[in-house]
Amino acid sequence: MSNKELIRLIDAYLTKEEYDVLQELLYPIGTTPEELYKHRGGVRDIKIDKKGHVVYLDLSFHNLETLPPAIAKLSKLKVLKIPYGRLKELPSEIGLLSELRSLDLYENQLTYLPEAICNLTSLRSLNIANNYITSLPTCMIDLPNLKQLFLNSPPYQPYLIHLGIDSTKYMKICLSYNNLDETSRKLVKELKKKGVRVF
Repeated sequence: MSNKELIRLIDAYLTKEEYDVLQELLYPIGTTPEELYKHRGGVRDIKIDKKGHVVYLDLSFHNLETLPPAIAKLSKLKVLKIPYGRLKELPSEIGLLSELRSLDLYENQLTYLPEAICNLTSLRSLNIANNYITSLPTCMIDLPNLKQLFLNSPPYQPYLIHLGIDSTKYMKICLSYNNLDETSRKLVKELKKKGVRVF
């Protein structure tokens, strides 16, 4: 079987290579690409473009513990949501997702971000609130399109996300309840100087 072959998922087609990546990713949490693709409350957890590439992947509430390096093969991925999981680290291959615009890692068990996060030049929104991160890669100052950085969110944040309220029109950082080291605090000050609104 060639990797260029397409696999049918209900009413869409997915490249075999990306189907295999999803199988590797989903096997530990006991689900399949087909199950994830089904409508859940009117919303799909996977969105696929016309060429068979995953562009949106929502793994909310699946208690994902690891993200395999093969995630990099989802080369057209624009939105990756893994909130409410058990991730302790991200593979450096995350930095190969050159089209990624939104990365939601809210409420996992992350203690650091890999330097490779700075390769995500299309990234506009990064949510790492409610993790155990005390230090940020200093190269984040050079992310050219970053508009939102959630370091720790106020109690109402999950409700805003649930209601679909989008605030991408301005840059913002939520800093309450944070334990950042001195270097990261300086980084936040630099981001503020670049016009990022700090709350």
